[in-house]
Amino acid sequence: MSRNADNLLRRTQLLRFLLDRPAGATSEALAELAQFDTTPRKVTSLLNSAMDACMARNFISKGNRMWVLTDDMRRLMLTPYPANPPTREAIEKVMKPRRSISYHATTIQHKEAERQELAAGIARFRAQGGEIEVLGTTPTRPLPSLRTIQNRAAEPAAFTQSPWGATHD
Repeated sequence: MSRNADNLLRRTQLLRFLLDRPAGATSEALAELAQFDTTPRKVTSLLNSAMDACMARNFISKGNRMWVLTDDMRRLMLTPYPANPPTREAIEKVMKPRRSISYHATTIQHKEAERQELAAGIARFRAQGGEIEVLGTTPTRPLPSLRTIQNRAAEPAAFTQSPWGATHD
């Protein structure tokens, strides 16, 4: 059996022990009651995971850390199974797929519509004789490396002669 399944079974057993003790129990007491080989440290780790899942909580009483079930978990564990299980029709009604689509799918549809609208606009612009120049990092204008940028910055600026005197380029 996998480690996660073992931990789940151990945690379930510890929760059953806590159900029998409304006042709570320490990790040491639960380790002694456990029918599996464990230590108080492992019990504390398992109960911490139960606390993260809102199944158990702890408090300090007379210097000891006591573990108890949360009220919701206690109520859930004490509730008997329903006498009349749900019918197949009721289950199918609940499990029936919804007709609406997810927000993610809607976003994709909107982006696709925007892309098609932009492509149509570019096609109209080109049909009227317009030309498009792409600025930025493209295969025709690659992004310079850091070394290239530093080399260009280190080179002295070229002087050009203008009617108003020497200027830097």
